[in-house]
Amino acid sequence: GKRASIQEVQDENMRLGPAPIPGQPLDPSSAPSVHRHVLLGTITTVFTERPPYYPACNQQVDDGKGKTRACNKKLSDEGNCWRCVSGHQCEQPNYRYLLRARLADHTGTVEVSNFDEAGQKMFGCPANDLAALWDDETRNEELQKILKRPYWQRMVFSVKSQREVWQDEERVKVSAADVADEDVIKEARRKLTEIRASLCSDGDALPSSPNLGGA
Repeated sequence: GKRASIQEVQDENMRLGPAPIPGQPLDPSSAPSVHRHVLLGTITTVFTERPPYYPACNQQVDDGKGKTRACNKKLSDEGNCWRCVSGHQCEQPNYRYLLRARLADHTGTVEVSNFDEAGQKMFGCPANDLAALWDDETRNEELQKILKRPYWQRMVFSVKSQREVWQDEERVKVSAADVADEDVIKEARRKLTEIRASLCSDGDALPSSPNLGGA
């Protein structure tokens, strides 16, 4: 789809409707409460003041479509076992990425929340590998090397923006639904197509090309 700049995403997010109230029907006359965009951005920061992952419950549950999936709710360490809010018990958690990253382009910066699939593409390894290094002081150099992997990667982010209430304050949260490596050739062709379309739409205002062939 068409690429949006970070400034365009932020401008459109200013017009987001209010956060939906749980249990209340949506007002069809109100402004959209969710915007979706595709942007090309460079990762300049991954916030790692705390682990960029969480211990997830791997108990299989019904997905409502006749199949099963992992519960994936956050586990709490109870000493002899791990337990999630649904009451599932696990001997060992399966760690999944949950992180914030700052992206930049020529128009500005934006913070984006990223989940497990995006985290694996950024770091190039499962969250379990990172978790195994986090508290091991003898492997700190290896840990720091992995933590630096996402920096300055230029990637395509499919993002969702919506208003939400967090600790009694309303804010706009931008989260990545999908992340892909930049295909330089495809992106160049896409940009060229956009430039040509823009020139064609402004064709009436363009001066005539000079006749360089002579009389």
